[in-house]
Amino acid sequence: MRQRMMVVVAILGLALAACSSGGSSTADGPPPPTDPKTHWNVKASATLDAVAKQIGQKIPGACPDWGLYGEADFLVNSRRVYKFASPAAVGRCSVLTDQVDLAAFATHAEALDWANTHARILCKVAARAKVGLTGINWVIGPKWTAQPDTEGVTRKLADVVGARYLFTACPGPKNFKSWDDVAVAHANAIAAKLDGAGLGCNDFLLQDRDLLIGNKHYVDTGLPSAYGACTIQGQPGAGIETFDNSKIDPATFATTELPYACGLLRHAAIMVVPKGLVIVPSASAVAVATALGVAPPTAAQTCPS
Repeated sequence: MRQRMMVVVAILGLALAACSSGGSSTADGPPPPTDPKTHWNVKASATLDAVAKQIGQKIPGACPDWGLYGEADFLVNSRRVYKFASPAAVGRCSVLTDQVDLAAFATHAEALDWANTHARILCKVAARAKVGLTGINWVIGPKWTAQPDTEGVTRKLADVVGARYLFTACPGPKNFKSWDDVAVAHANAIAAKLDGAGLGCNDFLLQDRDLLIGNKHYVDTGLPSAYGACTIQGQPGAGIETFDNSKIDPATFATTELPYACGLLRHAAIMVVPKGLVIVPSASAVAVATALGVAPPTAAQTCPS
């Protein structure tokens, strides 16, 4: 999804960054507005400063490059392109794998309207450009929005700042949707349990569903309700798959998932947990099984050596 979003932005210049001559990425981040005639709303700017600071506190290393876009350039371009109300302040910073645009508004209703209207426009633009954009991921705060590129970063960001996750789907025959909310909470709970046992997985991040849904393996087998990856005892690539609100039986799914997992993570083992699967390095399998209160994997649940 991130790659398709970048194509839309590059071709048509509709990203917020393209709306500002001061929005290009630099080591120190985009400079704040300095035009005395067109300063951003002071209160809205302070709101975004506080949100960016909170993100940096909750996600170590996030938002080191936080900065506001130049307001005058943004307003000229946004009104020309979008033809609807502009935010009261807009900026950008880096969060994990994504560049995230933050926008502030006078009311919650305006923030929600921005997300829905902005998404509809980008969906139309993508369709005209024949770019496979399935939708936009949003974090909706009381009077602000955040627009990352990926579902994993968006959901993590919404979780750590206590805001709402919103996916605005682009219209189309596939009727695309995001991961199931209950399954996401279940996967996060498994990751938290592993982290609490001192095994790692505090870097758990959901994969992009719209990318996995086109993977031939999952076309053939079906998709879990949520799927993410993390690092277990120093080794990346461990997977957590949950099947809440799904007709897929995890135990049956495991028989086809293990060979696929073995191609991604050498010496992997797969374990069935209630309404889920956990794929981990085989060296960590016993410790993970103990932490989750399940039986250790059998030889049939471990990649051939």
